[in-house]
Amino acid sequence: MLLGISLIIAPVFILFAIYRNVLKTAINFFISAVVFVFIFFIIMNNGIRWFLFYLDIKSSASYIGYIKFYAIYYGQFIVSTLLLNFCHVKFSKYQDFFRTRWLLITVMMFIGWFFILGLFWAVFRFPIRQPRTVFFVMSNGVKGGVSGSVISTFLFRVLLPCVLIVLLLFGVRQILIKKGIYPAAHVRGKRHSLYGFIAAASCIVGVSAFLFIMRPWMYLVYYYESLKPAEDSEFYKKEFVDPKDVVITFPEKKRNVIYILMESLESSFVDSAHGGKMDDNLLPHLTEYAKEGAVSFRNSGILGGGTQVEGTGWTIAGILSKMAGIHFKLPTSKNPSQMQTFLPGATTLTDILYQNGYNQLFICGSDKTFASRDVFFETHGNVEVHDINYYKAHGRLASKYHNLFWGFEDYMLYDFAKQDILTLAEKEQPFAAVLLTVDTHYPEGFLCKYCPNDYEGTDPRSRYKNIVKCADAQVSSFIEWIKEQSFYEDTLIVVAGDHLFMEVPSFSIFDDTDYDLEAERNPRYWINLFINSSIETDYEMNRKFSSFDMFPSVLEAMGVTIEGRRLGFGRSLFSGKKTLLEKFGLNEVDAQLRKNTKQYNRLLRPSATLIYAKVRSVKKLLYRGYSEVMDIVSEKSAANR
Repeated sequence: MLLGISLIIAPVFILFAIYRNVLKTAINFFISAVVFVFIFFIIMNNGIRWFLFYLDIKSSASYIGYIKFYAIYYGQFIVSTLLLNFCHVKFSKYQDFFRTRWLLITVMMFIGWFFILGLFWAVFRFPIRQPRTVFFVMSNGVKGGVSGSVISTFLFRVLLPCVLIVLLLFGVRQILIKKGIYPAAHVRGKRHSLYGFIAAASCIVGVSAFLFIMRPWMYLVYYYESLKPAEDSEFYKKEFVDPKDVVITFPEKKRNVIYILMESLESSFVDSAHGGKMDDNLLPHLTEYAKEGAVSFRNSGILGGGTQVEGTGWTIAGILSKMAGIHFKLPTSKNPSQMQTFLPGATTLTDILYQNGYNQLFICGSDKTFASRDVFFETHGNVEVHDINYYKAHGRLASKYHNLFWGFEDYMLYDFAKQDILTLAEKEQPFAAVLLTVDTHYPEGFLCKYCPNDYEGTDPRSRYKNIVKCADAQVSSFIEWIKEQSFYEDTLIVVAGDHLFMEVPSFSIFDDTDYDLEAERNPRYWINLFINSSIETDYEMNRKFSSFDMFPSVLEAMGVTIEGRRLGFGRSLFSGKKTLLEKFGLNEVDAQLRKNTKQYNRLLRPSATLIYAKVRSVKKLLYRGYSEVMDIVSEKSAANR
């Protein structure tokens, strides 16, 4: 009977899955349901040891990645629920047990379902195998994020279903009690409450799934590392170059820079013929720029790019590392969105440009407060920040507009940027504009109305391929617009991926075999392009570099001379100097960056020079105010005479 029930339910699930283009998940669900029925009959024949062995193998298989774990667990739990409802066995001897321990059993049932549904939710929402990224996203809160979807989806996909399931099962229990029916499970010749047995199984499987899939020890290790006493780092002393200690000379005619940071864009998105991992080239326009002479530093292929190192793997970390030559370490005592300063002891690209008379602008399609991006740009170089709220406040975007993703689409971003850049170009001073795109954000991107349908189907992979191809076309259109402007001759264009695409266990644009392999075995690189660079280089090929190296490289591409050609942890790629990765290798660099060091902690505090500069600027303002007041008093005194 139970097998018949599973065979009835499974086709319904498969039809739904076909509609959702997840046939593999449906097959796994069906197999797991049948296997669970088989296991249940083994249990009824004194096979508890085989049941425990099954739990262990299933969790291990899920961990290894051969089976989509959520389908397996859902298959088991749905069949478990069916067992509770359809296995009617009168067993009055255990009536007291069934009545008195219901609270403990219900709690166990809730815990089991909570872990399973929570895992199902987590693998769609977070790159759970990147603990530093998850720590940052969770500690950062949801303000400025995906419109509170983190909390809302948790409530509606985890907490509410758990409560409803427990209430349903509790209601079934009450009905069975009134009818004098007490379902029993036969284990090693003894009969036990089937409700309690299923609750125990749910709890065991839920906790084991949590341990094997989430790997919580990684999070504990990361947190423990962050609490270690700071050490004096020889690595910092030898390899980190403070820009305040370096002579940086700008050319007589300063060049503009437009820096386009593209969300999750990497060279893996091109076809294998050009060094990527796709059957088709999803970045044909950017590839063409590289072929036409734009500088693209790389180890191989056409676009190539940089390696993602420790503390550079999410947006604000990517921005910081590319603009300051330093990685991001999450402060353990503060919510990043509540920070009043952002590495005040560090000197960034925007600081240097501000000191040399640049007007600067940062444009993003989301809330600027997310990840303290506003604090970073406004406290480093007095950068003007235009976000979704700015454009609403200035009547350039409908006051209630939100695309339910991050804010507004990239095609709007480019349209706004054109107007803002033209305004900057009208001024006498040179300008720097930084754009941050978002449509290609994980887990599955945002398909705007202008995206092509080159890859048919509603499955996430085809959808994301269309989004990437759309992003390539849109940035190319924006670059061509820049080339048509009168200021282009004196303008450097930099295009870079802010970090690698964040794969989650539930979705990857790559083949399953590519997921979670070590970077040394499966190298992936974020893209980089320097268009209209003021200098050329013989060191474009066979390079291993990180985000740090973009800091001095962008300045040199603007025609700036840097003493020693090093800034922060970065080495100018135009110089041919060995980068940290070329000198030490990825594993050693990551190990050094993970350490809690006194040198990094000093960057969290304002330097004496910075404090002095701020005091001096305040004094100037006070003196100017005093002078203006005295002038007004003098004018009035003269008028009275």
